[in-house]
Amino acid sequence: MITRNEIIALSDTWYAAREAALDKALAEAAAPFVGRRFKQVLVLGSKKAGTWGEYTIEAEVVRGSTGWENEMTLVGSYIHPITGTPSTTEVTVDEFPNLVEDGATTQE
Repeated sequence: MITRNEIIALSDTWYAAREAALDKALAEAAAPFVGRRFKQVLVLGSKKAGTWGEYTIEAEVVRGSTGWENEMTLVGSYIHPITGTPSTTEVTVDEFPNLVEDGATTQE
């Protein structure tokens, strides 16, 4: 008879294999985009400090990832325009049409 612990172990194995396969597929799918850049408007800052607003950032794709609802995203690295620290942002396929096109002006 199959035990509860065996079912749990099988489930754990299956989830680990699924995650590994998904990670591999995401890496392969994102590979042509790694190193490329995209622009995105982000709302950043603090109202109290007077830095609140829309900032156009330019991010370099560093990897693929899964978003909140398991959609594919590209993770981009950029320098935060207020703090000057390295940060990351994600963009989904649905958000690609909303990215800032080359030549657009920064809305700071």
